[in-house]
Amino acid sequence: MSARLTRREFLQTGGALLVTFAAPALGQRLADGERALGKTLDTTDVDGFIAINADGSITVFSGKVDLGQGLRIAIPQMAAEELGIGVERVALIEGDTALTPDQGATAGSSGIMRGGVQIRQAAATAREALIGMAAAKSGRDASDFDTADGAVRAKSGGAVFGFADLIGERRFAIKVDPKAKLRDPASYRIVGKPLALLKPGACFGEILYFSDAVERRTTTVTAKSRITVLHIKAAALRVATPACQVGFNKAFMRVLVERLAQANRQLAQR
Repeated sequence: MSARLTRREFLQTGGALLVTFAAPALGQRLADGERALGKTLDTTDVDGFIAINADGSITVFSGKVDLGQGLRIAIPQMAAEELGIGVERVALIEGDTALTPDQGATAGSSGIMRGGVQIRQAAATAREALIGMAAAKSGRDASDFDTADGAVRAKSGGAVFGFADLIGERRFAIKVDPKAKLRDPASYRIVGKPLALLKPGACFGEILYFSDAVERRTTTVTAKSRITVLHIKAAALRVATPACQVGFNKAFMRVLVERLAQANRQLAQR
């Protein structure tokens, strides 16, 4: 005897209906995305963090983002120091999940302590690889070379190999070496030097961070004192530039003015 049950009758008898869907594993999806973009997102690959462009400039890919703590200049400084190139020739891409490795959440000092340190080690590995390429081309020992000003240079003078000539727009295809030797801090020419922070624009709806609103004479750093500084600056701005409109939302200041340069000059003077 053959009995046929509808789905409703089957479930009424106490049975369970399990519906499953086949989906690719996360690792497979990431691999597919990397192939489509032509760039690895693996935190163990030098190419995940460092790219040398056709003109010899550097692009650094950071999974950590700048929340007002200055990573936009600090991380390029660290990479530039290890690679041996001017920081003005280093571009930073931050927090783009299609291009930057997953370095975890950005919080407090972890941007430098973890994210920056990872990128520094990748840059040191890249430097050693570039020196190895130059040594192979010249038939000399790698210890005869160092990097400076965007090129591998013989310590005794003479041979010079630009980064672009060695590997421009090509991949390193090597893993980050945790034992790659870092530069001696005593030799630093870039790290530790005061450079202007790369801040968001003033009139395009970006956030004004607390750290961007500290008056030069402020010694006590609290949220309340910084809000007060904002009000002081706003009052001075109204006097100096009567045509502007200033509004507040807690710690955030909105300034509407016809000529941005004039407002910036007045704010800088106070």
